[in-house]
Amino acid sequence: MYKLSKIQVNDRKKGYFFIDLEESAGSTITLEVHEDVLVVHALRKGMELTQDQFESIKSEENQIKIYHLAINYLSYRMRTKQEMEEYLMKKGFQRGEIHPLIERLLKEKLLDDRAFAEAFVRTRIRLTTKGPNLILRELDKAGVREDDASSAISSYSFDAQLDNASKYLKKKASAGKAKRSSAEEHNRLSRLLMQRGYNTNVIKPVLTGISPQTEEDEWKALEKHGEKAARKFARHNGREFEQKVKQYLYRKGFPFPMIDAFVAELREEE
Repeated sequence: MYKLSKIQVNDRKKGYFFIDLEESAGSTITLEVHEDVLVVHALRKGMELTQDQFESIKSEENQIKIYHLAINYLSYRMRTKQEMEEYLMKKGFQRGEIHPLIERLLKEKLLDDRAFAEAFVRTRIRLTTKGPNLILRELDKAGVREDDASSAISSYSFDAQLDNASKYLKKKASAGKAKRSSAEEHNRLSRLLMQRGYNTNVIKPVLTGISPQTEEDEWKALEKHGEKAARKFARHNGREFEQKVKQYLYRKGFPFPMIDAFVAELREEE
């Protein structure tokens, strides 16, 4: 048996009280309880509690604690079921405690993975340049089911993908000028768009719309790589040297006429 000897307001935590319970052995236990628990059990000074009542109070208090923790976690942004479960487990709660809470949050529509996916996709489209495949991977990581994710990503129109892919590519394309051959730059940009989550039906038209590298830029890039090749194969002489340099530049994607012109310049400098 327990006797409730004291009820005191918790000045540091709104809606909470401290209650002192004297055990039959003479020791005192202090519990922090929410006002809802206080009301439901009609707790008052001098009241005697059985062991079952004591355990019930602790259980209900724990349920309130985990619920308020979940509500606070949701106050920053929407969450998926998986995110909520992982968060509460990190806070030290067990699956048996988490499952009833998840069911309550689902019933109250505070957790809704499909709504989360739809909002997530809208935000990604508006605020980032990520393609649909990358967004789908993010949804999968957050625990969204495939059917919910597929339904949400369908709102990412082809035109919106073209627009976002173009924005992303303009920044990346300017960084590659005068560094690579046109062919190598084309392949690099294609890989970047693929990694960004876009499919070939978007990549091809976007690459077509990018301003091609000027002949002057490509020549500067060729000179840079050509000089590197000349140093690399300096131990070779004559025709063998020229062949090594040509092969190196060809693998970099430069056109034959430019390569021949560069090698001719090297020959004249000898």
